[in-house]
Amino acid sequence: MTTGHIDHPEIYKKLLPQPVWQEVLSWITTEASQKPDGEYEIRGRDLYASITTIETRPRSITVFEAHREYIDLHFCLEGEEVIDWTSVDKLVATMKFDIKKDYCLYQSTSQFNSIDLTAGAFAVFLPTDAHRPKVSDSKNKLCRKVVVKILTKLV
Repeated sequence: MTTGHIDHPEIYKKLLPQPVWQEVLSWITTEASQKPDGEYEIRGRDLYASITTIETRPRSITVFEAHREYIDLHFCLEGEEVIDWTSVDKLVATMKFDIKKDYCLYQSTSQFNSIDLTAGAFAVFLPTDAHRPKVSDSKNKLCRKVVVKILTKLV
């Protein structure tokens, strides 16, 4: 899991040297804020983005999820949300992994870290990272965000 802020792109060129990361960050800074909520293919299904306005919720009704084939980059355009994360191997699945939709849901745990995703901030979740998005920060009810799905073979 990696976090950062779009205001410091020079740092991420060193940390994330593969060209796909620059492509993603460039798309976010030049395209995302001008687009309405919806799904956008950047490189077909290998690299695509979903822009949504979500209503954050109490932690008690949110769930952990993880993916195998895709890396998630969550980027906050407006508002704020909290995203909890932990290692997927510390969790118990509540369903059989959905290969077609590339996700699995997990039982809650008390062992996690939290990220405050504010406007301009992003978090990258690898297949080993379970994440619980849409958690309320108790101040902001709405968050407009981009989730970019990056096929693991691109990095």
